[in-house]
Amino acid sequence: MKKLNSYETLVDAIEIRENHYEKYLGKLDQPILSPAEKIYPHIDIYQIAPTPQKPYWTLITNGMSDAKQNIPLDNKRTSGRTELFMYVVEPQNWMFKLLGGLALEPFANKYFVHWEHLYCLDDNIIPKETGISHVLFLLPFYEDERFCNTLYIDGEKVDPLWVFPITGQEFEQCQQDKCAQRVVENLMQIGHPRIFDIIS
Repeated sequence: MKKLNSYETLVDAIEIRENHYEKYLGKLDQPILSPAEKIYPHIDIYQIAPTPQKPYWTLITNGMSDAKQNIPLDNKRTSGRTELFMYVVEPQNWMFKLLGGLALEPFANKYFVHWEHLYCLDDNIIPKETGISHVLFLLPFYEDERFCNTLYIDGEKVDPLWVFPITGQEFEQCQQDKCAQRVVENLMQIGHPRIFDIIS
């Protein structure tokens, strides 16, 4: 099996993810946001336009799963390969900065992200007055199960994580419950994904 140790195999991985995204999320016919810096892993952000079935934009990283996160020894749920996505009303520069920053964080600071993990946001990305202080990483339970379960890179499963914005009050609730279950239950009662619609 080919390893991700050459330009050729990295291109193969990009194409594998692109085919997967187009199959389960929608057409990849919008501009791709690429980082100016040469950092590994190289993480592009794709924009998937709204459709009648999904009346909102989907932004998703492509490249985070080229590298493996540092997995705690007691964690058997993941290979460490991950891609991040979020739903937005209208793409804005700060959203790309947020996704790109979150995707690089595990490799820059040996920070491990997976389902139901919380991350504190920098005020410079999302203003305090919005009330949003953290993101919660969730399973993509509004997507086809195959979107979550059938993407493999280098023979290892990739876990797509939904970047879900939460308020300070919701963060405190997660801390009290020791998990995100109640936030997820509230979301499921609403019946549709929370979508970033902040104008920054």
